[in-house]
Amino acid sequence: MNRRVLLDMLRWFVVFEDDGKGAIKKAAGYHQFHAVRKAVGSILAARNFDGKGGVIWHTQGSGKSLLMAFLAGRVMHLPELENPTLVILTDRNDLDNQLFGTFGRCRDLLGEDPVQVESIEDLKIQLDRQVGGVVFSTIQKFRPEKGNEFPELTARSNVIVMVDEAHRTQYGFDARVDEASGDMRRGLAHHLRMALPNAVYVAFTQAHRSSSSVPIRDRCSAITLMSTISPRRSRTARQCQSTMKGGSRGSRSMTMCRRSSMRN
Repeated sequence: MNRRVLLDMLRWFVVFEDDGKGAIKKAAGYHQFHAVRKAVGSILAARNFDGKGGVIWHTQGSGKSLLMAFLAGRVMHLPELENPTLVILTDRNDLDNQLFGTFGRCRDLLGEDPVQVESIEDLKIQLDRQVGGVVFSTIQKFRPEKGNEFPELTARSNVIVMVDEAHRTQYGFDARVDEASGDMRRGLAHHLRMALPNAVYVAFTQAHRSSSSVPIRDRCSAITLMSTISPRRSRTARQCQSTMKGGSRGSRSMTMCRRSSMRN
């Protein structure tokens, strides 16, 4: 019953969702509460530094959509970020629609209505702003014209990019030669960073390893890991570190490691 914890829970971690059948009050679980708090600290530390806000490693059923909404609501009201712009990225239209619906029902927490971009031109218009905005887009809308780089949309440092299913899109930073055309190509993650060079990036994933058997913490090389705990049972810091170093994956765990663990 720490006063700060109780007041934070009441102000930032309770939402009333109404999907047409009446409002339902939803409060954060402890793993969501502590993950958001840790993510906020990591975002503030990454701004004007390296932009690596962190990777949140979650599992199915752990409440990732609401966790993202809670984090978005807290970030949008941080005075240190000076009325930031939030960009929510997915790689599929159905996932984009699902998250957009969740955020729309939590608009009171955000303080404004989220917008869903319809095209590359619409994306450029929505990000041509100096303050505010919760912008939903698929990462494919950062696709450049053939042979070109995607243009810079804003150089502001208070743009926070939240990438869902990051293991599927946050790679391809090195240029590769297309054998058929001879053109130099890079992944969409590279063009995303050309468009938003000073943004802070936070990734969400439930994949521990990619298809190429490279750990997700290495493949998402533009982002470092933060730490949280299992939504099903508590875990000690020693157990969390052991899990990440050993490379094993608990059946229902939500695990992240501190920044220092990346260097060990």
